[in-house]
Amino acid sequence: MNEVKTSDVTNALKDIVKFTMLFTVDEAGYVVNESDGARITIPVEDRRAPILLYQEEIRDQEAQILNPFSEGQGQPPSSHWLYRALKAALLGRIKMIMEAVIKAAIMEKSKDKKADDSKRLPMAILSLASLIVDEADAKALQELDQIFANRSADEFLRTYYEKRNLRCNVSSGLFDPEEENSLIPSFRSKFPTIRKKGWGIFEKLLLGILGVNDKDKLAQFGCGSDGTTCPRLSSFLNTLLAIYRPVNELLCHINDGDDAIDLSVLAYHISNIPAYANNARFLVQPYKAPAGSQTPVASSATPPPAYGQPPAPSIALVPAPTYADGWQPPPIPVAVQPSYPLPQGGYATPGMYMPQPTGWEAYGAPRGYPSQSPLMPAQPLPPPFDPPYANYTVQNQQPQWNNFVPNMPPGIYR
Repeated sequence: MNEVKTSDVTNALKDIVKFTMLFTVDEAGYVVNESDGARITIPVEDRRAPILLYQEEIRDQEAQILNPFSEGQGQPPSSHWLYRALKAALLGRIKMIMEAVIKAAIMEKSKDKKADDSKRLPMAILSLASLIVDEADAKALQELDQIFANRSADEFLRTYYEKRNLRCNVSSGLFDPEEENSLIPSFRSKFPTIRKKGWGIFEKLLLGILGVNDKDKLAQFGCGSDGTTCPRLSSFLNTLLAIYRPVNELLCHINDGDDAIDLSVLAYHISNIPAYANNARFLVQPYKAPAGSQTPVASSATPPPAYGQPPAPSIALVPAPTYADGWQPPPIPVAVQPSYPLPQGGYATPGMYMPQPTGWEAYGAPRGYPSQSPLMPAQPLPPPFDPPYANYTVQNQQPQWNNFVPNMPPGIYR
């Protein structure tokens, strides 16, 4: 695709959102629940905003624009939502396969199973069930639900972006080493009620679903970006494509294949990421600064603070740190204390070096001594106008330290 229109980018985003399984897009371009059509909102500052796809005409200034192709503008909350939704959809599909395999294993070893060939599962599912037929039981299904009901379920199969290498890596918390006295809890330690047998079932099923026989081979599903255009999106979607290839073959045998995705559509959009980015990379998300973050501007109605009084601090927006998965929160408001105001009539300009007063000027030029510093203009005082040492005389005054004999002429010492 040499040249794309904005409508092509919008249609690509619609297809990507549909891969999330639970969400879709309405006619106006808002992301909605597929079940009831309610608009999805995400937290932005002190409010919740709907998610609107990048499109030709955007009128809703309160909505968060979903445009992952503008990575140069940072990581807005809408793009962060999309990455998390795609990860959750992948884990949800893997959970569906595991449930079907565990149920098939329980049915195969039950004594009262019915030999109905028309309802038997395909060989792809039964071959996985044979891996756990001895350990599978009903409690394993409950333990599986316990894991995926927890907020740490995304560690079951991690897909995280490594910015330094422009690569999306893959790992699993199931195989994290158990370290005693570790400050960071392991994935398994978050589920103390799950049996050791249950962990063994999940390990075998995850490796079997992905078609590998060793935990170290999970890294082979990680993919780098196709170039420097949208490296995070490119590497992430390529990683999803690599994982969905074995997963999709099993999804086609569950629920009549309704939960499988069209890999050709995903591959098509991945190949056109540079063209999409050329159209959408320059969109800047309207950002509404938090209340009270506007820098006060001096005007004739608001006089500047008096000399010697600290001015009111202003607020500057500092970029927030970027997390390991690439998400960057909104800018952080930070108070900035400006410099003290100069007296009116001074000669200072921004960036100009102002020498510090020395000598009599440091004391405000007492007794009308003429000051050359713009920081301390001379104040009119009554005469005399001479410096104070001009009124000091040594006549008829002898230093007491240079004559040890009374009534002797000065300069004679004993």
